[in-house]
Amino acid sequence: MIAKLKRWWRRSSWAVITGLIVIFGIAYLQTANVPVITPTIERLSLMVFDNYQRLSPRPYEDAAVRILDIDDETIARQGQWPWPRTDVARLTLALGRAGAAAIAFDVVFSETDRTSPHELAKRFAESDPDAAEILNALPDNDDQLASIFGVTNTVTGFSSPMVRPSTRPSRKPV
Repeated sequence: MIAKLKRWWRRSSWAVITGLIVIFGIAYLQTANVPVITPTIERLSLMVFDNYQRLSPRPYEDAAVRILDIDDETIARQGQWPWPRTDVARLTLALGRAGAAAIAFDVVFSETDRTSPHELAKRFAESDPDAAEILNALPDNDDQLASIFGVTNTVTGFSSPMVRPSTRPSRKPV
């Protein structure tokens, strides 16, 4: 048995040593985070995963995720984006009533709704104060959307203000 093992080692030692060098070299390059090598290794890893999926794909299971996409056809029917917040609120409420477990908007609602009655009232304040008063009495579009978000499981995108690289957050005392 030992004689067979010695013969195998004499014939195969170069392949074993070469394989170990390659494995340890890849492991080193992966942990060293070499900028040129890391994306290559990630790509190779994804290619290996893709081949595993082709050889033995996972059985399909419905994840019950539905994506509502605002495409060109929708914009042609509904009008240009951004839509009034009341329209977004109606859409959100309809999704909630249809049984959506969660609703996610990949949108940042950063400014007030320009079609909100309060915003329109500002435009009419000088030319037609009566119209401005009537508009100010109407509910705010952003408030309506916020109240619908409050009764549905809704999340939205957010952004944080840009911080200059030279500015560092202060440390909290320990």
